[in-house]
Amino acid sequence: MNEIGNRYSASTCNEMKKQDYPKNLQSRNDAVGGDLWTDGLICAFEYVKGQGKTGQPKSGAKVLSAQYSLKEASRRRIYANEPENVNSNNLAKSPPLKDSTVTVKDASYVTRDLNPGEEFPRAYWEPIGWDRVYQLVQMLQADDGWGSQPIELTENEDEVTVTDLAAPYWERPVGPTWWCHVAADHPSINAWLSTAQWLHPAISVALRDESTLISERMKHLFYEVPVIVAGGLLFELLGQSAGDPLAEEDDIPIVLRSWHAQNFLITALHIKGSASNINVLGIAEVQEMLIAGATNIPRTIHEVIAHLTCRLARWDDRLFRKSIFGEADEVELKFMNRRNHEDLHLFTIILNQEIRRLSTQVIRVKWSLHAREEIVFELLQHLRGNAARSLLHGVRKSTREMISEQEAVRGRLFTIQDVMQSTVRAWLQKSHCYT
Repeated sequence: MNEIGNRYSASTCNEMKKQDYPKNLQSRNDAVGGDLWTDGLICAFEYVKGQGKTGQPKSGAKVLSAQYSLKEASRRRIYANEPENVNSNNLAKSPPLKDSTVTVKDASYVTRDLNPGEEFPRAYWEPIGWDRVYQLVQMLQADDGWGSQPIELTENEDEVTVTDLAAPYWERPVGPTWWCHVAADHPSINAWLSTAQWLHPAISVALRDESTLISERMKHLFYEVPVIVAGGLLFELLGQSAGDPLAEEDDIPIVLRSWHAQNFLITALHIKGSASNINVLGIAEVQEMLIAGATNIPRTIHEVIAHLTCRLARWDDRLFRKSIFGEADEVELKFMNRRNHEDLHLFTIILNQEIRRLSTQVIRVKWSLHAREEIVFELLQHLRGNAARSLLHGVRKSTREMISEQEAVRGRLFTIQDVMQSTVRAWLQKSHCYT
């Protein structure tokens, strides 16, 4: 989507970048998914549910639950798979218990997901590669009629939209929960999506080509909003790739074309420029959260979408404040500090040029904020769960605060212009009196 990409500023303060941006975000991927994430696969995770309290554990776990008042050392031996002294704790007197397929000591669970004092392993997101992704997509049920539908998006691209080609309906969430994040411009990804039998052909084109219109609303609003189509939710999120301050790179706008159906999410990253290293910090934060694991990790794919929306928006706001709102403050400081030491007429001409440039950028920020507010509003209509909706409500609140802040910055720029004009008039009148 070319229109919305131009609404982002293409430059930020490089000195400020050195204080905040990691030097090499690619090393994070190499440390965890270097062998898994190849051929355009930026990252992929599958949600592994923890064993709930409703399960039937083996004898060791059941006795532990019943004899919760036993000594701490004995309990730790149970979790560590150490042999227990049954006689010392009178466990031999306990009645025999049935075995279960899921236990505390089940080797299928990762060790990190079992903390001391926990009866059952907690849920976590497991990094997966292409082998597992292929298995997951084979589980998806595709509509047999999709393959027979002719898809022509090359002719009259301005008239044909994805919603015109794919029947709108909503499928019940079933199957494994997983997220696959890919680079849209990679040849392997292009081949994978173009031959995907489990995707509607129009959805495949929409993921590969971000200039393809999702719906008719784009023609009137100049930004895309989420739509329910072909069994899922097609939407896009906006963000920026932070440039490398050591290489004096500018920030680059990105578009995240996304497809959510059943319990999976596919996000295709589109870069609106070129850079030696792509650092989309909002996505990187979500990736790190899933890798690290915690009790507050996302439990559903709706929560993953909400986290992506929230993190991308937060980084956009930070960069807007630094690169645009911060420059507006600098213009005001320049005028106040140097108005008595420069050729005032020439100085105001230079500052007026900066103010005009900043005013244009502030207007673009305003439109991008309104686009985000509309996107979040539509996501709130489709996403479920208290955690996901709470995050989206927070994004909507912060977006409205940013809109108010943008209006204040714009007003301050106009005030600076008025003060400069008044000062120049007074200076010219004073010079005329001396002559």
